[in-house]
Parts: sequence; C-alpha cells; structure tokens
Amino acid sequence: MEFGPDQMLYIAVGDNTNPHASDGYAPIDDRPGRGPWDARKSSANTDDLRGKILRIKVEQEGYSIPEGNLFPQDGSQGRPEIYVMGCRNPYRMAFDDHKGFLYWGDVGPDANESDVNRGPRGHDEINQARVAGNFGWPLFVGNNLPYHDYDWDTQKSGKVFDPLKPINDSQVQHGSKNITPSTTSVFLVFI
Repeated sequence: MEFGPDQMLYIAVGDNTNPHASDGYAPIDDRPGRGPWDARKSSANTDDLRGKILRIKVEQEGYSIPEGNLFPQDGSQGRPEIYVMGCRNPYRMAFDDHKGFLYWGDVGPDANESDVNRGPRGHDEINQARVAGNFGWPLFVGNNLPYHDYDWDTQKSGKVFDPLKPINDSQVQHGSKNITPSTTSVFLVFI
C-alpha cells in the first residue's frame, strides 16, 4: 500500500492463482473444480479485486471512490475501486511526484521459452500507468504479447487473445465477458 501524490491510497493485490499446472504459460484452466488455476477469475475479472491495483480515498469513516479509476463510481461496469487490472503479482509501487505516474513491478510466469502453440515466455515487468488501465494478465504479458486460448481437456491451442478486444469467457468468472482493451505501458521487460 502507498499513498500517491494525489493523496489517494493505492493497494496492490496479487491474483491468487496457482501457476503450477499451466506449464509456465497463462493459467487459464476453467474446467470444473479448477478455479484456483484460472487467473481470469481474478486478474481479468471486472468484478474481482484480485490481480489489481486499487485506488481509494481514505475518509474519516471508511473510504470513497475518486474520479479517474478504470470503472464508473456506480459499479455498473466493474468494481469502482479498480485503478489497474490485469496484474499477476504487483509489488513495489512508486510514483513520479512531478507527473503523478504510477510505477510497479509485476512478477511474470515461469515459461523459459516462447511456444508457437501456447504463447510468449515469461517476462517480469516494470509498468507505468499514466491513467487507469488494463495491463492484460493472464491474456497478455509484456507489451501485449498474446497467449493462446487453451483447451485443457483436449490440450489444444485456440486463437490468440486480441489486446484490442479481450474476451474473458472463463466459466469461473462473474464479471464482464468483454473487458477493457489492454494498455501498452510496460516500461521495462526483464527476460
């Protein structure tokens, strides 16, 4: 947790997803009973606070939602506390005190090599948010490098996810199916 130069409280929350059954690629296993192995239930879910950076205004009693978060204050399109979604395990937030930009690290997945049928190798990131946005996990990593939709029953890869029209069709998520386009504000990518 950090207070930003705007006096808002920023809270980084990991995605709470078991990565060990995904072969190091996107953990998107939504078969019955496999919810803990599907990061779309959290990071890509507009109605879940996990896999996000939240932004709130601390009040004498509780908190309020400031203008400028990713979703409207009325909660009609997603949780209004969400400033950044699509994170895996965000950590070490910092701010540019002059411009107000938010920076944070994000731990990437474990794949050592890219796979033409699954997607990109793992990348650790340092991200920059100039405004609220979706940073893509688990559909994308790095500068919107897409993963394939993967069928865990047949072990066959489907189409690659589209950063301009990301779809969260997981059976274990309860938010919007059509999610905010993915932001391309990765500051540095470690390979």
